[in-house]
Amino acid sequence: MKNLFNNLTRRYQTLVIFMMVSVLCFTLFLLKNFLNVLYETSTQNVTQAKYLLTEVQRTISINSSTSKLAKIKRTSSLSSIANKQANIHNVVIDRVEEDNDGNTILSINEVKFTHFYAWLNSLEKEEGVRVIKTSIRRNQLSTGKKYLTIRAQLVLSSN
Repeated sequence: MKNLFNNLTRRYQTLVIFMMVSVLCFTLFLLKNFLNVLYETSTQNVTQAKYLLTEVQRTISINSSTSKLAKIKRTSSLSSIANKQANIHNVVIDRVEEDNDGNTILSINEVKFTHFYAWLNSLEKEEGVRVIKTSIRRNQLSTGKKYLTIRAQLVLSSN
């Protein structure tokens, strides 16, 4: 490689060096742009997480200050109440099961956390439904999606 470079005229050597420097600068420019996009996305995610944290803390303080939860007499099942509230908050319930204790087991595969949180909040405040157990996991951010989603399995109770 060195012999090939040394066999070139001075003009071609300068041209080769200039092209190599140009390719390096272009690569660094692309890398900088890519890192800026990652930084902006991370900043947005942190801002959204801070907002959700303050919202959760505010809800906890409201719930702890009101010691009683209004128990609403219901004629419909937990699954129909959950579905009704899910439709309002853009939550798609993928699987519903009833257990022997009268609890409802739900599976949700993909939902924005803000929608999921608003749905759970409305279930508790408006319908008097409590979450006994839950498992929440973050989904991988796939190409073409601008927001993170979660998947959840939960057990609801009316007691």
